[in-house]
Amino acid sequence: MVKWLRIDQISKRTGIPESTIKNYVKTYDDYFDYEDNINNENSDNHNGVLYHPEACEKVLRIYELSQQDYSEEKIKQALNNEFNNSIDLVEADDGLNNREKVLSQNMKIFTEAFEKIVQQRQEINSLRDRIDKLENEQKDVNQKFDVEITQLKRGKSKREDNKILGFSPGELLIIPLIVAASIVIAITVLEYF
Repeated sequence: MVKWLRIDQISKRTGIPESTIKNYVKTYDDYFDYEDNINNENSDNHNGVLYHPEACEKVLRIYELSQQDYSEEKIKQALNNEFNNSIDLVEADDGLNNREKVLSQNMKIFTEAFEKIVQQRQEINSLRDRIDKLENEQKDVNQKFDVEITQLKRGKSKREDNKILGFSPGELLIIPLIVAASIVIAITVLEYF
């Protein structure tokens, strides 16, 4: 049977001051399992609130993240990721009042788990939509790329088709000029001799 702890006991186990732990418990209430300590047979003291032993790990984690200047929201995200990945039901062990309390806590756990599942489904659907959009963009880019390659290939073949005897049209215009210049030079040389 699990022995639930008072804040002073959590403080002794973690080395974190009671005032800091009280602040954490108040700020991050949803992340701590607790029960009223009235008439609890598993406790040395019969007044105040008792916390599940897992509270020690949570307090240490909150302290560590606070020391790293994490915001309250980021700490809550970390607690969700690290401590709420499974559903742990609270066991009812004594009396009808405790059973009602346990039922209430279990209902809260199920509700939080369900909300988290809904949120994760929304995130998954959003990611699927983003993937579909990226795939469509990639298809468009590939199609444009294929069109450009085809145009470049056609342009190259057109340039090759325009060549006559291996010369382009521009090169063919220069050939008569070269021939004419050669003839003029030849005539000039012949006249000189």
